[in-house]
Amino acid sequence: MKIELSEKMKASLLQRGVFVIADVVTIDAVQKLVGDILSYIATDKREVTLMINSSGGDPAAAILFNEFVRTLRKEISITGIAFGECGSAALALLQCCHKRKALKHCGIFPHNKKMSITLVLDGTEETQFKKHLENHRKIHDTVVALQLTKTGLTREEWDVLTRKGDLSSAVMTASEALQNKLIDDVIDSFEVF
Repeated sequence: MKIELSEKMKASLLQRGVFVIADVVTIDAVQKLVGDILSYIATDKREVTLMINSSGGDPAAAILFNEFVRTLRKEISITGIAFGECGSAALALLQCCHKRKALKHCGIFPHNKKMSITLVLDGTEETQFKKHLENHRKIHDTVVALQLTKTGLTREEWDVLTRKGDLSSAVMTASEALQNKLIDDVIDSFEVF
């Protein structure tokens, strides 16, 4: 569910250090987010809240955000709050935050790596496809490593967690996500203003 905020609302939230990801997670969205956070902390403010309502997107964007957070780890404190839905690359963004919270009715789901592809390729296309697939595998492994570090889960535990059948069985409640160490706290509400 995409949420459109008026310019006045965005400005009001930014003044309070509240940043919103409410659409597909993309490199462009994360670059804008990083720029906005840098502008905010340039005013000597250090507490940042990242509100996330997204079904996911580009895992490379989560890697980019993680590098930003790691660079400024001692300079800022980021509290991530999942609301609505938080899945795949959006969940990886949440894992980058120092504190990870979810509203109690939020649906949370890790990226399900299971897929099948049927292709007919000639030799050149096949070589390109294999390179592309290997690149995606590296990105996936980097995002998984990020989430393992934050959750304390082993790779085997993570693989079991993400090998759910269809998407509906992979969606967790906030309480289940807390039990699975994907978040630190379940909250009833969050005061934005």
